Amino acid sequence: MIHPLKRLCAAALAVLLLLGLTGPSAEASLDRSLALYERGVNVKTETTIEVNAQTIKGLLALTGMSDSTDEMQTKLIDTVLSILGKLKFTAVGSQQEGSLSIGTDKGELMNAYVSLKPGDAFMTSSLLPGIELRLPEGMTAQMVKPEQLKEVVAGLPAYMEAVGSYMNSEVMPSAKVEEGSFEIEGSGLYDQKITVELTAHRMAGIFNALLGVFRQDAAMQGLLEDALKSAGAAAEVTEEEAKAPTVADLIQKAEDDIAEMLKEEDKVLEQVTVYLSGETAAMHAEFELQEDAAAMALAEIDLLPAEDGDTFRAKLWLIMENGSGEAEQAVDWTAFKQGVLDGSQTGGGLVGLEVKQSADKAAGLNRADIAFDLRVMGMQLGLAVNSEETAEGEYSGKSKAVLSVMGMPLMTVNSAAYETEEAIPAPSREGLKQVQLSENMSEEENQLLMEAANQTGAELTEKLNTALPEEAPVLMSLIESMSQPGEPQQN
Repeated sequence: MIHPLKRLCAAALAVLLLLGLTGPSAEASLDRSLALYERGVNVKTETTIEVNAQTIKGLLALTGMSDSTDEMQTKLIDTVLSILGKLKFTAVGSQQEGSLSIGTDKGELMNAYVSLKPGDAFMTSSLLPGIELRLPEGMTAQMVKPEQLKEVVAGLPAYMEAVGSYMNSEVMPSAKVEEGSFEIEGSGLYDQKITVELTAHRMAGIFNALLGVFRQDAAMQGLLEDALKSAGAAAEVTEEEAKAPTVADLIQKAEDDIAEMLKEEDKVLEQVTVYLSGETAAMHAEFELQEDAAAMALAEIDLLPAEDGDTFRAKLWLIMENGSGEAEQAVDWTAFKQGVLDGSQTGGGLVGLEVKQSADKAAGLNRADIAFDLRVMGMQLGLAVNSEETAEGEYSGKSKAVLSVMGMPLMTVNSAAYETEEAIPAPSREGLKQVQLSENMSEEENQLLMEAANQTGAELTEKLNTALPEEAPVLMSLIESMSQPGEPQQN
């Protein structure tokens, strides 16, 4: 069985490659966020949803999740899809507080307000009228700040250098290096090919190199420590008894795992082939993950710098053997990949990610295009996100996210964000009853929440009738019919 740390090493290498390409862009984006917060700017975001009703209903029928002969079910699906298409989400936020309103062109359905100010963290919502829900201080005191992330991003090159140094001294001397012309379909033309074997001991060495940098990285440790503290605070609310580990605990665990890996037989875990282009600085890498000399998966990574924008592409081809997870001794990866793509290879899967970042200097815009691709057992799920934002000056941005199945769009989420002088609509706290969110809430606090929730029912029905005059009566009638199955259905 492959040690978990070995998988983590492989994942860490892929992440470092991604950060190596996107680091400058990420730092520029953080600089943009810092500038907004330093100016005390509020940002307003407006979001709408488009649904492809016919595709969704066809998919539900195909998967057996709906029955077109069931009139009540059909009416419910039509109503829900109609509601989704009319909803509008409006948020106004700053670094420490924000509000959210959900409704339609005809009225509001619900709203919420959250304060993350140190010492005064709370939220209110129209769904809990008369209640001020106090948030655990540990959940908000460690909120990640843009300047903190900037320090972390600035320290990432040290990890790349550490891995590079180890590879040059311990791995590359035994690597096979070929010069020539190598064309990789869908990637490009390369002039150098490097083939190496990553063994268990070499993977331990790579992780030890990363760990050495992490021990000195105060910014990364601080970010992780805050995340662990926040997780501990969340555990208090969810009644989890496990104590959250500290950074020191994680370092010790990593050291123990590295020592364990070095005690094991030095087996080959990955066959790595890297293609380089001296002309374009592009790179294509293939990692064949093995166990007991049998292939388990193939990872492909492309780093493609270009004048019009840098592209990162990663694909993980998985051998599942009808879900058994068994490996094969030899794999024709070309045939395997084609089978996954055309649906004939039901014992395999694909997880793909592509990120392209570019700057349109003439328009003063930074753009990002992200595509996610999941294929398994002949089915395909996709998510494509296209976004842009102003590079400097007054902030504005927009994004479009499309969820699709088998290439057919199911749902599109459109968002637009911009600076606003509009004040964040904070609620009046006068007369509100405080309830501390925790696992040890008193009987009185629980009673207050129950009373508030019961009060919401009548108010929400009125708001539904105002915001959704066509759908609300149908929805309420269907809910009533389903709650009384013994009574005849009213058409």
